[in-house]
Amino acid sequence: MWLRVLTGAGAGRVVRVAGERFLVGSDRACGLVLRDSEVERRHAALVAVPGGGYRVEDLGSRSGTFVEGRRIRRPVELRGGERLCFGETFVDLTADRPAPPVRRRRLLAAGAAGAALVVAGAAVAIASVLGGGPEPAAAPPSSPAQAELTPAAGPATGKAELAPTTGAEGTPPETASQPSTAATAIVEDFSDPSSGFETFDDAGAAAAYRQGRLIVRVKSSDFYATAVGPRSVRAPTVSLTALNPDRTENAGFGIVCGYRDQGTFLALAVGANGTYAVLEASGGVLTVLSGGGEWTPSTAIRSGARRYELEAGCGGGALTLAVDGVPVVSVPARVPRGRVGVFAAGNAEIRFDDLVIQPRGARA
Repeated sequence: MWLRVLTGAGAGRVVRVAGERFLVGSDRACGLVLRDSEVERRHAALVAVPGGGYRVEDLGSRSGTFVEGRRIRRPVELRGGERLCFGETFVDLTADRPAPPVRRRRLLAAGAAGAALVVAGAAVAIASVLGGGPEPAAAPPSSPAQAELTPAAGPATGKAELAPTTGAEGTPPETASQPSTAATAIVEDFSDPSSGFETFDDAGAAAAYRQGRLIVRVKSSDFYATAVGPRSVRAPTVSLTALNPDRTENAGFGIVCGYRDQGTFLALAVGANGTYAVLEASGGVLTVLSGGGEWTPSTAIRSGARRYELEAGCGGGALTLAVDGVPVVSVPARVPRGRVGVFAAGNAEIRFDDLVIQPRGARA
């Protein structure tokens, strides 16, 4: 069997599992060495079983060992094809040596076979595209929006071809300024294209740094996209500016937190028609946690505005969203440590700026 590291410092690394007892941990003596602050020196073991194959057991780690999204309390037999997680690092187990890895796209694509996600009055279908173009978006269902997520096929290549950036009122943007924050806060004004936020250009969406902003352009209402930063943060408060310069009414946009992989993240989003939704992707299934499973109107959200100030609380047992300084929603939720990023949907170009991440315990 083989292990392929999907996230973290060793992403893309492939290691063969061999011997009677194969160790995973941060110690150099382990068969798979992970540079992850949440991984113990000897975190887990893959133990050979009679007749071939392995079982995985946690070695008393604090952050746990997970198989297909579930924390294990006792040894679990593996057949190959499982997704494992050690601390904050995701790993795929395969029976055969995996093909050389390609950079994962941040595009999560759609097809009408599943349910639809309504963003500002437009149907944004969330399902899978496997080697072909997206199917037409379906009408929204009467039940809560929920559908399977899989990565779009193939790697992203090339640079995003985006319209020239202008200010919120159609004028050239001002020089980005950094808000005053504590030394422990993370401030990102997107002036440095090498600061680590993901960029891509696909048939359905594109993301790129441009003139001091991170621009995400969704090219079809059949798609939404996330672009996340390089750092894993626990229980942060996140604020940013989102610009919708074309005042696209079917645009949806917001903040991603607790991002662990393409099928595991949380998003707090607003629609440009005055709606909001708190979204959870877990085990490849996307669910609307707020409003009984529907995007919900709020008088605190201006319809058709060019500029929105968003603030998301991603800890303390709840997900909270404020828009332009006004609290909008609070939903009880367990928020895992993960990366922070942005969300966009609805056949629109959204421009993000002045991102501030305050980890738990940071002083203003």
